[in-house]
This record gives sequence, C-alpha cells and structure tokens, in this order.
Amino acid sequence: MTRTGAQPHGPHAAPSLIYAHPALYRVVMQLLYGRGYVARYQAISALVPDGADVFEACAGDARLYERYLRPRGIRYRAGEFNQRFVAHARARGIQMDRFDLRQDEVPRADVVILHASLYQFMPEHRQIVERLLAAARQTLIVSEPIVNLSTSRWALIRWIAKRSADPGSGDTPQRFDEASLDDFFRTHFADRIKSSVRIDGGREKIYCLTGRTNQDGA
Repeated sequence: MTRTGAQPHGPHAAPSLIYAHPALYRVVMQLLYGRGYVARYQAISALVPDGADVFEACAGDARLYERYLRPRGIRYRAGEFNQRFVAHARARGIQMDRFDLRQDEVPRADVVILHASLYQFMPEHRQIVERLLAAARQTLIVSEPIVNLSTSRWALIRWIAKRSADPGSGDTPQRFDEASLDDFFRTHFADRIKSSVRIDGGREKIYCLTGRTNQDGA
C-alpha cells in the first residue's frame, strides 16, 4: 500500500515555468481566467459543507483552502505532485503531502476534490475518477476546464496557456470541451451524478458525484 507522501516513481519532465513557485502560478492563473478566477473557487467552496473532512488531490497552491475553506472549519488535507508547492503549503500551516495520483493511495474523506487536473491523466482519466470515488465517503467534486485557453483569440493568453500545462509529470495535449466532458461522465458515471453546473465565466464545469463509500456502504 502506497502512502500519500510517497515519492513518485519513474522519469518525469521538468515542470513549466509557472510551476516554479506558487506566487507565479497564482498570477498566471489570474491572468488566464480573468474575472472567472474567483468564481471557480467560490463555486467549488459552495459545494463543501461546513466542518467537512476534505481531501484535495493535485491541490496546486491550495488557494481553495487558504482563501475559501479554512474560515469555515474545514478539516483539510491535500496532495500535490510539485515538491515546491508542498513545501510552500507546509510553511503556511497547510497539511499537504507529495502525491502522485497515478499510483498513491487516495486518503478517504467526506469530500474529495479534483480541480482543473483531470485532463492531465488522459487517456487514463476514467481510472483516476474511479480511484477518487472509492475514497469519497459522501461526494467527489471534479471541476474541469471546458474552454481550451491555448486556442484563445488573445495571442498572449494562447502563448502562456501552451507553456503552462505541465506540472512536471509530462506534457498532456488532450483537453475536454463541454460535450466530451458531459459524454465522459454520463457514459461511465451516470448513476453517480448528483449535479453538474457550468461555472460563471464559462471556462470550467463542475460535476458532483456520490462517493462509493457512501452509496455502497464500504
């Protein structure tokens, strides 16, 4: 059984420049998402009950917790592939471990969250969702981009987006649009879907699924 903090195995690519430091990552995300930057976190936060036990996979700079969940008594744990982000989070008192979602055990929690990261696991994304579901006692929240910023009409946005997608696990050229994301969840997880909503700004869509440990009594 692999621990959450286990070191990822095998060769990995150097991360994109924006993954060099959480502060740089945050600035770039604000630029890419514009007015939709805040809306994406607010929408996810609204789905998490006060006081819930939460695990966030691929948590990045932990902005969701630091700005939106911490004030609400959320018991939060996180996993992140990028060691610099892990060190930064720990220095700020956030419980985050080095974590490779492809192989490390997903800790059980009331609510499990995967934000803007599912595309990084294509074409094995179905197995990833299955593993996350197995860890969720109540709800799995998956929020995923459905508008590819690398095809933006703005040249600067296209340039940044094309060079900012690799956290160090390798380039992942495949992306979802709304139709393909809907088809994926409706084909493989139709009996688990609680809700789906497009976030204000239209660049991400959230799917809430009933966790397996809840419905199956595991």
